[in-house]
Amino acid sequence: MRLNEKKQQFAHAGEILERNFITFNNLSQNQVSKRIGVAQSRISELVTGTKRFNPDLDLRLCRFFGLPDGSFLDTQTKFDLKKKFAEIEDTLNMIVPLRKFKK
Repeated sequence: MRLNEKKQQFAHAGEILERNFITFNNLSQNQVSKRIGVAQSRISELVTGTKRFNPDLDLRLCRFFGLPDGSFLDTQTKFDLKKKFAEIEDTLNMIVPLRKFKK
């Protein structure tokens, strides 16, 4: 499987915010931004993936959508790990775990 195919298998946190929370609830990015007290551009940057979630935005969005604190940061971290794994999988496969090496 090529790297581009692997990247397409998972969505970044902003895509999930847009699809599963904003669109699903028939809201606009502007409505969400006003309700949580941030500029609309911050929501747009999250949705497009040009900016990352930070603790402030995570807490505001989690409160608004009734999610546990850290939900969007967790989703972002999982995306980042999957993306990086796809990029360095061959290198990771060459690393011998410490327990196997000591034997």
